[in-house]
Amino acid sequence: MEINERILGFIAEWFDPHPQIVKKYLLKYYCETCEVEMKDLSTNRKFLKKTKIPPSLKEADFFVGANILLLSRDLKLIDYADSVTRKLLDDVDERAFCFLPPTLYDSMADIVSMIEHAGFTLVD
Repeated sequence: MEINERILGFIAEWFDPHPQIVKKYLLKYYCETCEVEMKDLSTNRKFLKKTKIPPSLKEADFFVGANILLLSRDLKLIDYADSVTRKLLDDVDERAFCFLPPTLYDSMADIVSMIEHAGFTLVD
């Protein structure tokens, strides 16, 4: 591994439908190689070895609050895993709440398009 390789670390949650439990993972994203690896936090064992991510996922998709689909698992990134990732992304991660009154429901598609065109990312 190169010394200057950027690695973003997140705590991710996945709802396992069979036992009906939420599992937590340490997810590491390797920016230069577009690879991820995961460790199960409850067992402290490697869950996924370093693997290339699908081309549909980009570095900008990895932020706290994001839902990402990785190898048929819908993961929610709930927190930063380390202070380095927090320092890198906290400055660019800003949240806002937007309330639209019912009178604007007919214009919802136009409003969402304007928000996305302005460069904002919408999350659940």
